[in-house]
Amino acid sequence: SHHGGIELNLGKAVDRFVEENGHVRIKTDGDDLIARQVFDGRLPADDLTGWQCLLQHYGGQIIEAGCPVFDPETITLMDFDIPQKEGIAFVYVLPFSPTRALIEPTFFSYRPLAPNDYKAYIRSYLLDRYQTSDYTVEFEEKGIIPMQSRVPNGHPSSRVHRIGTQDDMVKGSTGYGFLAIQKWTPMLLRQHLGHSHLEPQPARSEFSRRLDAIFLAYI
Repeated sequence: SHHGGIELNLGKAVDRFVEENGHVRIKTDGDDLIARQVFDGRLPADDLTGWQCLLQHYGGQIIEAGCPVFDPETITLMDFDIPQKEGIAFVYVLPFSPTRALIEPTFFSYRPLAPNDYKAYIRSYLLDRYQTSDYTVEFEEKGIIPMQSRVPNGHPSSRVHRIGTQDDMVKGSTGYGFLAIQKWTPMLLRQHLGHSHLEPQPARSEFSRRLDAIFLAYI
């Protein structure tokens, strides 16, 4: 879809990048895409074995309940009172209305769960906390964050740039990346809009990475 100079392509699996004639050809399982610059935030699932570390993984749903059960003024950030058999686990609840909320179980373990396991936790949680099994699912999301701190290893080329977890923008001890990304993005824009000839500084400092490494050594 197109909007305001942005073209959004969904449902395409990226195979590889090929640089040619001053641009990058993005090879997908459908039609190829062309770009002057590529910012690659992918963390392929088959690469997780190479991290050999604890994973923070989650699977959430935005649901619409058949009757009002949520308090829109109350957010549940970390409810640990759920079964811990799959590792350290908690659920957070972000209500949008008395009937609509995001429910997301989150786990710390060395292996992610099967997609249906996250859904089963949500069903059980809604029944236990809100005494309801009458709901429809509007949206689903899932993710995996390696709990690891790594020194960025550069970018593949001048036109292909790693971002996100691949470029150490996510704090390994928490999985939090918002502030680092907010700090790094303006520097990137200044460079690529021609307002700066300096490479963006690392999103996270060496001191921060060292503190993370100490903490993660005891997990």
